[in-house]
Amino acid sequence: RQNAVEELVSDMILRSEIIENLNGIRDIERIMTKVVYGSANAKDLLNLTVTAEKFPIIKGLLKTSNCRMLKDIYSDIDTLEDIADLIKNAIKEDAPATLREGGIIKDGYDNLVDTLRSDMRSGTGILGEIEAREKERTGIKNLRVRYNKVFGYYIEVTNSFLDKVPEDYIRKQTLTNAERFITEELKEIEKRVLTAKDRIVEVEYEIFDKIRKTAAAEVKRFQKTASALARLDVLCSFAAVSSENHYCRPLVNGE
Repeated sequence: RQNAVEELVSDMILRSEIIENLNGIRDIERIMTKVVYGSANAKDLLNLTVTAEKFPIIKGLLKTSNCRMLKDIYSDIDTLEDIADLIKNAIKEDAPATLREGGIIKDGYDNLVDTLRSDMRSGTGILGEIEAREKERTGIKNLRVRYNKVFGYYIEVTNSFLDKVPEDYIRKQTLTNAERFITEELKEIEKRVLTAKDRIVEVEYEIFDKIRKTAAAEVKRFQKTASALARLDVLCSFAAVSSENHYCRPLVNGE
C-alpha cells in the first residue's frame, strides 16, 4: 500500500486524472443489487453505462503502473464494454422511470417494436387524411375527426350541418351544439392503433427485462470492478492527503 501511495504522490498528473475520472461514478454495487433483484428501471441501467464509460479510461491510466497493488487493480478492472454497449444501443436516454408505459427501447433496435410504432404513427397520422377527405366528400366544412379515451376516434359535426351527414355515419353521441359519429373505417384504425399500443408496451418490457437479466448475470464482473475502483479511490485519497499535508512515508524494517 505504501508503494502505491508513493507512486500516486510522486505522479501528480496521474493522480489528478484518476480522481477526475472517479468523480461521477455511480454506486455500482447498489445499482447491481437492484438489477439482480429485478427492480432496476431504465435510468438505473443507463447510470451503469455512464459509469462504465469511465472504466476503460481509468484502466488505461493504470497501464504503466509500477507497484504491485496498482497492477492488481489494473487487472481487476473489467471494462464491461459488452454490457455497456448493449444498454446504450437498446435503451433510450429519455426512457420513462415506469417500465409499463413503453418508450424505453430505441428505434432500430428491434424489428417488432419498429413495426408496432409504425402502426401507431400511421394510424394517428391518417386521421388528418380522413378529415380532409370527409370534408370534401360531405361538404361539411367544419367536420372534425377527434379522439378521446371514452369514445375513441369519432367524427364531430355541428348541428347546422347535420342534414349533410352521410348514411354510413353511425351516431355515437349527442351534444348541445353537435353530434358525434363513428364509421367502420375509424373503428378499424382505432383497433389497430390501440392493439399496437398495448402490444408495444408488452414487447418493450420483455426486451428491457432480457437486457436487465443479461446485466444481472454479470454481477460478479461488476462487483470485482467496483471493489478495484474502491481500493483505487482510497489510495488516491491517501496520496492527496499526504501531498497536501507533506506527510513522510514511514520506513518499515523487520523490527
